[in-house]
Amino acid sequence: MPPPKDKQVIGSKWILKVKRNENGHVDKFKACIVAQSYPQTYSIDYEDIFSPVAKCSAIRTLLALAHAYKCEIPQLDVKTALLNGIIDHDIYMSQPEGFPHLDKPNHLCKLKRTIYGLKQLARCWGSTLDNF
Repeated sequence: MPPPKDKQVIGSKWILKVKRNENGHVDKFKACIVAQSYPQTYSIDYEDIFSPVAKCSAIRTLLALAHAYKCEIPQLDVKTALLNGIIDHDIYMSQPEGFPHLDKPNHLCKLKRTIYGLKQLARCWGSTLDNF
């Protein structure tokens, strides 16, 4: 979308990694785009950055209750769950280097979901999980 006049624009950066197998040979190349959130301002771009966490005693209690009532607890993989958080503020990010939109090189990306590097990443995921 076109750049807004009254909103802060954050940068983007590529994180590149080479994954190797047990013999030391190159297995695959990985790339991830992250936000450079250092220009974000508290109370303008985000409200809170903390995320709720579970205590070990709460997890033990849940497992004990499930065992007592013979309930099944399905396995859940949350490795990339943080990237599914819904953003509650308008955040605009510059286009990734090397992938500009050919017709609109000066436009920005408006983020709808969280991305690594945002200060409110964990908080947005916690809110999304609570709302679900």
